Amino acid sequence: MLPVFLDLLTFFGTFLIAGMLIPKFAPDKAYHGQFFAGVLVLALAFEIFAFKIPFRSAWLELLYVLIGTAVLAAVLCTIVVVEGKSSQPPCREMGCLFVLLIPFFPIVSFTMLGRVHHAQKLAERIDGIVWLKYRSSNHNIRSIAVHQADGSILKIEGVDEEIWNEPSLEKSRLKKVEWSAKGQLDGKDVRIVPKAYVIFFGPFED
Repeated sequence: MLPVFLDLLTFFGTFLIAGMLIPKFAPDKAYHGQFFAGVLVLALAFEIFAFKIPFRSAWLELLYVLIGTAVLAAVLCTIVVVEGKSSQPPCREMGCLFVLLIPFFPIVSFTMLGRVHHAQKLAERIDGIVWLKYRSSNHNIRSIAVHQADGSILKIEGVDEEIWNEPSLEKSRLKKVEWSAKGQLDGKDVRIVPKAYVIFFGPFED
């Protein structure tokens, strides 16, 4: 339940906070060429770093989401009509810059969501016996359940094809340390968390 909550919080929460931050971006300057160009560069840099920064800790991912929220607010500021805007329509003033910025609203938002979702999989610590393979109700993706050494049951939605095909149910032991996409299946090095893409970008760095 927690992964679903974090995904929803990332998607809707960042959008609401970004909307609240719009007035902080000086609306009287929001429709000048330098601002548009600056936001475009910022959004591009955010996307590049999102797929180049490896996953190492929850604090790093929180910082990433906070920065992403600010970038989302800057992009929204160039799209939404706010008090104090220029009397000229922004698309007429800025031409292609405005058109180029529009797609970054969904791109930045979905990149944040994709990274948070992927981070949750990498953050899992696995040490137990694979006792169930199933197709998830979430787009029918390959999933497994692991009977952990501490007695708990860990369900993992979205696993690499090798992990789906090779384990012997109720016999194979799967291990993975936190913040890693790879682990061991019966002592053999395997990739557990598949490479992740967002729209046509990616994959994320491990």
